[in-house]
Amino acid sequence: MRHLLLAAMLATQLSGQVFLVDINNGHGTHFTQIAAAVAAVPDGAVLLVEAGVYSAVTITNKSLTVIGEPGVIVEDIVQPFRIIGLSATKAVTLRQVSWRAVITPSTLICQNCAGRILVDDCTVDLTVVPTGGGISASSCDRVFIRDSRFERNSISDACIAADQSNVTIEDSWLRANRTGIEQWDGNVHMSNCWMQTYGSSFFGSIGVWMHGGDLRINAGTTLVGSTGFATPAVAGNGTAVIDPSTVLQTIAPTPYTSGILVTSLAMPSLTATTQGLGGTATAALDVPMASLGAIAASLPASPYLSPWNGALLWVQPVPARTVGVGPVLQSSYAVPNATWVLGVQITWQGAVLTGSSISISNSSTYAHY
Repeated sequence: MRHLLLAAMLATQLSGQVFLVDINNGHGTHFTQIAAAVAAVPDGAVLLVEAGVYSAVTITNKSLTVIGEPGVIVEDIVQPFRIIGLSATKAVTLRQVSWRAVITPSTLICQNCAGRILVDDCTVDLTVVPTGGGISASSCDRVFIRDSRFERNSISDACIAADQSNVTIEDSWLRANRTGIEQWDGNVHMSNCWMQTYGSSFFGSIGVWMHGGDLRINAGTTLVGSTGFATPAVAGNGTAVIDPSTVLQTIAPTPYTSGILVTSLAMPSLTATTQGLGGTATAALDVPMASLGAIAASLPASPYLSPWNGALLWVQPVPARTVGVGPVLQSSYAVPNATWVLGVQITWQGAVLTGSSISISNSSTYAHY
């Protein structure tokens, strides 16, 4: 079935920046490979990709939005997908794309990127190599992982590896033999996630393995350990702020090892979603009784320190869109029915004032599709 959004745009000739990629070369196809499209299209273009298995892709310092139909797989012998060298003004969005390697774990490589990377509704394909894979971010300023599912069944590496990088993971499912997330400095923030590590007692099993840096786990997250091994939730060394409502299942009696400086802190929970062009984008912030909430939205910012409890802000310093009381504070806007909106990334974040204390919510980032 042809991409309905593309068909409408072709009929009205709304944009020269939207291109169809179809390995079967159906009617209206511009490219039969994603890699060829990446090399040829202008900066800021949108690629609508039909189902099929495509060869390896590397995006180098170019703003692109790749929106897949169900069944889009990028495959290579060892390295299926790379995003490298994005300058601060560049942004890449991958939506509804899977990747797989034939002889190694299947990893999306994000490297040396000052720009923004959003991975939305993506998966690792396990049909060829059951070892699975995930994402590796090295020296990346802003990597947003949303509504995605990754599984790594090998005893080496983690589902998510964050080296000197700032990474948020929201509404995602992670499962790993040994380590769910491995972090070297930088900032890793989780919200509304489910993560399981199931390794045996011989190799050990760790939820989050830290080598310095800041970890925040917001409300709605569940960490599940191995039934055959006393799995620590967080091990290594670093600073962790954990919402007390975080659910720990089959985790070691001492969930955080001695090198982790842990703060238990209740943090407001925020969710944000968007409909397609012409629809509505909405954010909702949980606000306790007798408290005041505020919600802001902007293009994703390089994370910077707020004066409240050391929390990071991922929105640009803009006025709040909505201020009010709860129990749920909502803010919304109408998504323009125009193709220039495709791929535009938006980050929401909230704050709650209780008495004289201000607490900061998780951030939530999506791109229009």
